[in-house]
Amino acid sequence: MILYENTIENFLKSASDKRLINHFSDEYYEHFSRKIDSATKTQWKYSMQVLKELIINIKANDEAGIRIDYVVTSNYRWFEIIFAANTCEGNRVHVLELLPFEKIVKKQTEDIYVFEADERQIEFIHPSIQAVCYEGYIKENIAAISEEKIDISSSVYFYESSNTDVFDILSEEEELVKEVPIILCGEEEILFSNLNWLVEAKNGKRVL
Repeated sequence: MILYENTIENFLKSASDKRLINHFSDEYYEHFSRKIDSATKTQWKYSMQVLKELIINIKANDEAGIRIDYVVTSNYRWFEIIFAANTCEGNRVHVLELLPFEKIVKKQTEDIYVFEADERQIEFIHPSIQAVCYEGYIKENIAAISEEKIDISSSVYFYESSNTDVFDILSEEEELVKEVPIILCGEEEILFSNLNWLVEAKNGKRVL
């Protein structure tokens, strides 16, 4: 579900604004015909502040585009952040999976893990697999991608976890993590490096 689509400039202007979260709530209500509880709103606000700080540190060009998708499954809800823009090398899209998981409780099956977030245990597929699947969804649902060649990549950001055990367990799936890197809290320099093309990026709304 698309919650938000705009330029980096307009996102930064509104990221700490209560109106942004109210906009998210309205979009959610329109889609699901039910209201969001206050705890979820608080989590959304914190997630957007994390995202805002990340963008400021990257020094992303104001003209780059940002789209925020809220993904709902039977087990969990999370944000996929789509950065899109035109660069001197062509159009680029990066999907950032924003997850608040703090640690892994156990590996449930071959692809399913039990994570902990806010003292809740949540079953969730290996995040790199989820990112690859979402990449496929984006390829099918962003018109510009079907019309012209666009470089698309993705990464996963555990912004509430600096627990290296999380990475060690997930990195057992070596090929997956190589394709979609998993970044822990405190490793933001890796993200900055992956997204440094946004510094010179332009015309993001057109790509979205």
